[in-house]
Amino acid sequence: MIDLSRYRMFVNGAGSGIGLASVIQAHVMGVWIAGTVRGSEQRAVLAPYLDDGCIFNLDVADRAGLDRVVAATIQRFDSLDRALACAGIIALFTPTETIDAVWQNVIGTNLTGCFNLARAAARLIKTQGKGSIVINLQPDRFGRPSQGGRQCHE
Repeated sequence: MIDLSRYRMFVNGAGSGIGLASVIQAHVMGVWIAGTVRGSEQRAVLAPYLDDGCIFNLDVADRAGLDRVVAATIQRFDSLDRALACAGIIALFTPTETIDAVWQNVIGTNLTGCFNLARAAARLIKTQGKGSIVINLQPDRFGRPSQGGRQCHE
């Protein structure tokens, strides 16, 4: 098995789906992990894998909030090797059924949240001269893959 002990990673959407699966696998490999969740249920799911101080209950569309938690993670870990954007939601409504609040929540989480993490992490990556950002785009509203993951290196 690959030894990634002391490797440092931040995961948006760490409490479910691909984010949670990534956290579990990274934990097994010795990675130091911090990440965002939505609610106490997701926080409880992460408890076996992350220190409580590394779990942030946060709306990833909140740029200032995400900047704060990424900065806190960097301060705690002294650096960051990878940022993984996995936060995403699917609203199973037709366009005529979708109310504005649902639309804004989907766009805020799936797009703005990914961009916010990429921007916060890119600032550090540029400064430290190493690291990567992985963006996992969510499936379309019918559950089909719309785009694969994207990885960017600074």
